[in-house]
Amino acid sequence: MTGFGKATSQSQDFLLDVTVRSVNGRYLEIKFHGPKIYSALESEIRKRVSKHMLRGTVDVYLNRKVFNGSEQVLFNDKLAKKWLQGFNQLANSLKLEPATDGEVLLAVPEIVKVEESSSVSAKEKKALFKTIDQALKACAEVRAAEGATLSTDIQKYLKGLGKQLAVVEKLRKKIQLELHKKYKKRLDSLNVPGEFDEQRLAQEVAMQVDKSDISEEIQRLSAHLQAIGKLTMSSGTIGKKMDFYAQELLREVNTIGSKSGSSDLTAVVVESKGLIEKYREQVQNVE
Repeated sequence: MTGFGKATSQSQDFLLDVTVRSVNGRYLEIKFHGPKIYSALESEIRKRVSKHMLRGTVDVYLNRKVFNGSEQVLFNDKLAKKWLQGFNQLANSLKLEPATDGEVLLAVPEIVKVEESSSVSAKEKKALFKTIDQALKACAEVRAAEGATLSTDIQKYLKGLGKQLAVVEKLRKKIQLELHKKYKKRLDSLNVPGEFDEQRLAQEVAMQVDKSDISEEIQRLSAHLQAIGKLTMSSGTIGKKMDFYAQELLREVNTIGSKSGSSDLTAVVVESKGLIEKYREQVQNVE
């Protein structure tokens, strides 16, 4: 599932803007995008994200604007004195005017350095975590809304598979009856004298039916659909399990198709595989 959440916090000292974006994935991957001053807080931020997100790729964007002038201007006194001393010695030997203007020193690299404060105040830290939680909550709400839509689609495909399964069960009984008639007609065509041994005929038909019997596949399909139905009603991370059942559903339907000697049954298999693929596409977005 995809998600998006945004929150802001402002005081007389700072303005914080937090954006959270998430896309579905097999594992939880958190990507941090923010100023260096927040690097020391990244571990705590990751913990907060993991409380809201269990799977997927989550991008956390942090923007910070400070109003109270936390920058520091640092002067390198030693370097300035050495530079001035060296320049004046050179000026004296070349009969130049000595350097006395401060602007000359300011033009020298490393004489003046502007640094941002390396620490975050307790007030800003509290506001930052609160804003992150708000953005994560907003993102979770978007994901929940999308999850409701996904659930509706998945239920629709499961219902469709249930109907196809009922058709398969009816066709199985029909195919068994047709096989019985088919082999009895074949024996009739042989002009075997005397009465047929009905028990022997039943055994022969049973052997042929057993080779194409799909009752076990039907039972397993039914069990899988029931298990998926329970999963959709549960909480927690169910995406991986639902994806696993998609593979199992497809396996059973393919087996039915390989045993199928009926065009009607083949048509049902094709329709069922289409529903499973649609179900599987949606499951990839489930956490």
